[in-house]
Order: sequence, then C-alpha cells, then structure tokens
Amino acid sequence: METKDWSTYWKPVYELNQRKVTDCIDNLNVIWNEYISSGLNASKCYEYCYRYFLLLEALLSANREFNTEVWKNSVQLVLGFECFGITAATNEPEVLAAGTSTLRNPCYLLAKLKMPNVLDTPQFLPMITVPDSEKLELFFHYRQYSLSLDSQLSLFLYPAVSGTRRSASFKLINKFICELSYEIDPRIHERSQRLLKHIILPLIKTNSKGDLASTHFELVDVGAGSGNFSAAVCRGIQSRYCKAKVRLWFIDLESAELTRFFRNGRLRNIIDNISFLSDDYRNWLSRPKPLPVTNWLRIAFITKLFNNLSNFHIRSLSDHELSSIFGNIKMDLTRGQCQPSICLAPEGPGIKYLSISKSRIYLNDGRAFFQASLSEFYRGLYLLQRGVNSDLSIDHGFFLPVRSFNPECLITYDNKSIIARLAEYCDHIVIEDADLDPETLVTHMLTYKLNNFAIWNMTKSMKLKGNYLYTISTETISKISLSGKRIW
Repeated sequence: METKDWSTYWKPVYELNQRKVTDCIDNLNVIWNEYISSGLNASKCYEYCYRYFLLLEALLSANREFNTEVWKNSVQLVLGFECFGITAATNEPEVLAAGTSTLRNPCYLLAKLKMPNVLDTPQFLPMITVPDSEKLELFFHYRQYSLSLDSQLSLFLYPAVSGTRRSASFKLINKFICELSYEIDPRIHERSQRLLKHIILPLIKTNSKGDLASTHFELVDVGAGSGNFSAAVCRGIQSRYCKAKVRLWFIDLESAELTRFFRNGRLRNIIDNISFLSDDYRNWLSRPKPLPVTNWLRIAFITKLFNNLSNFHIRSLSDHELSSIFGNIKMDLTRGQCQPSICLAPEGPGIKYLSISKSRIYLNDGRAFFQASLSEFYRGLYLLQRGVNSDLSIDHGFFLPVRSFNPECLITYDNKSIIARLAEYCDHIVIEDADLDPETLVTHMLTYKLNNFAIWNMTKSMKLKGNYLYTISTETISKISLSGKRIW
C-alpha cells in the first residue's frame, strides 16, 4: 500500500492558491493530527467531521474559479480522503477495488456521532471513491473485516461499480481477504438459523421417509464467499440431527479457506464431503452438466449474491420525490440544516440535525439509504462522474446513490434461466436478495415460461426488513408446508 505525507497528498489542492480552501486544509490537518495522536478518541470526531465537510463545501463552491480539470483532481482528493485502492499487482496501476476504515473516514464517522452505540456496517457509507486513480472510479458497499478479535478498527471493502470490472474486483477482494482473519457479520448466526427454521428443516422433514436424526441431504451454496454462512447452517443441523450427513457444494470465483469454519470435531462428523467449484455462477450453469445427479435431497441457496451484481447510480431527488417521501421534513433538508458543515459548526444546531441512516427509501428507479447529511459528498461524486464538461451548478434537492436489481443476474451466459437450470439438478432453490422484488421475479418466470414451478415469498413470514427471501420448487414437489405466501 502506497502512503503519502500530508503535504504531498494535498499538494494539488494547495496549488489552487485559494485562501479559503487552503485554510480549510490546514484546519483539517490540525484536528486530524490530534485525532490520530489521541488514539482515535471519539471526543475528537465532532470537529474532525466538521472540518472535513467544511473543506468539501469550500471546494465544491469554488468550481467556477478554476480550470475544470484542476478542480476535478482536487475534489477527487477530498472525496477519496482516508480511502485506499486495491490493485492486482504492484506493477498494475488499475484500481479494481477499494477500502476504508471505520474509525478514520470522516464520512462514515457521521453515523458514529449520531448513533455512538450502533453496530458498524458499510451501509452507512454505501459508495466511495479513491484519491489517486487515473480516472474517477466508484465502489459500492460489500463486507466488513476486523484485523483482530479485540480491535475496534474494522476495514470495509468495496467492489467496483463498473460492470466490466465487477468480476475482477471480486476475485481480487477474495484474494485480499485471505490475509484477514476475521470477517464481521454480527447477524450471520441469526440469518442462518432463521433460514434453517423456516425453510431447510421443513424441506428436510417433508422429504424424510424415516429417522430424521440420520437424514442425508446436500447444500449447494452459490456465491459461497468464505463459507461461513454454510458452516452456520451446518452447526444448526448438527445440534438437531447428530447422525445427519451433509454434502456441500461451494460455487464462487475464487477459493477462500473454506474449511476453516468446519474444523470443529462434531461439525466434521456430519460433513460427508465438501466440493469447491471455481467459476462465475452464470458460466457454471451454462455448462452441460454443472452438478452430478444425486438421490439425496439437494437444496441450493443464493444468499445476497445478487446484491453484489446490482446496478448503481447517483442522482438528485426531485422536489416531488422529496415531498412524497419526507413531507414537511423536506424544507429542513433543502435549507441545509442537516449538512455537517452547518449543524456541526460551533454555533450550529448540533448532532441532532444529522440525517444519516441505513433506513431505505424506495424510488421509481431503485432504492437508497436515507442519508441527507452525505448529500454534498454524493453531489461531488456525481459531478466528477459526469465529467469535466458537465454542468457544475447543480445544487437543488439532495443527492443519493441509488441501487436497483440487475435482471441479468437471473440469466446464464447462454441465455437460459438461472432458476430453470438449478432446478434441473436441485430439488429446491432459496434466494435472498435486497433488490429482487416479487414483481421482478414473476416477470422473469413469465418471460422464460417457467410454468411448472411454485414460489413462496417468505419475506413477511420471516419478518425480514432489508431483504426479500423466496423458496422455489418444481410443481411436482410443491406440496410442502412453508409459512410464506405463494406467489407463483
């Protein structure tokens, strides 16, 4: 990782010779040094965040005074502050992924100011850039990792928004995380046990013809990642059916150290076999025979894989959208009371006016997180993404990154339905995704004429708020007892 001292990093911005901007950098330097020297003490966060957003505001408002290209490079340094790029090799300058930290990024620290005890999650900063890429690249929120079990500092890793770089980005991240010991997902046990209780166990019981304790079945984990989720499911199985036997199929781009979560002796006793298939799942399902035929019950699950392939863009919300979503709150938002450069100022209204949340708002073209206090940050990304010849005067409403489902997630590279192909080799398919709403799923079924299937929407019955969850079976084995709503 390349490091730079303060003066070298900010040199292009100093060269603007704009007094207000220079003063903002110097003031940020003072509090940044104090914050680092204090051991990242929370008492310094308030002014640290204020000084950063004051600099951002000064630079965004100064765009008319400078050569556009020079201004653009300076803004990218501010927006990428405390973020880092990840490249494939030291001689490869192309940045394929990015990262930042929980305790040093001033944009992320707004959430900790507003909610000191909230669990860390990259959803509080869903999109970032890096300071020194040859051209602006955007990266979206993905995973959290800790350097040690007792560390308060965590890393967030971000894959590339660019569709052409997405696959290479995930391959690189998977290699990078092999060097990190602790993946943080505080809800992985809760998620796995909910899936076990409401879906997997009912399917096992329906299929069982004898002693449940010695049941045999297979799990196909599409987009397995570290394998931690499958391991949590297997631990739940082992605690109930000590004589069960499970075969595991892991499909992902790169092999992580999947066996590390299966070293427990009792858990190993129920594992019949673990197979890893290194491939893009869409390419894997384009093969003539992606899996061998089996007489065991086989359940495939795709948990949050499609999230990683969603579409992303940044835009401003119109006055109509602001009114329909926020009602009377709109005026406070447009007056800028929630902007950190105003509410965190010495005479400002304070933290209570910060608007930073992972609550979702639903728009015609996707969904976004309610993060009005990051509007200037996202506006900067938007302006840079538009290019040096774009209209830099846009300042109405507020800006948010919007994500939407990518329909190609459900299609193999030879233009067949992912669902139809999996169903040829699996008895049941479980899909959990943040963006795949029922209407989109039904449209896919209609398009590919998948009439001989049954789909249960399990979202409400499992009390999910952030994701949709579906169980899909062929019509011939659809007479199973599930708590969800039949939608197909």
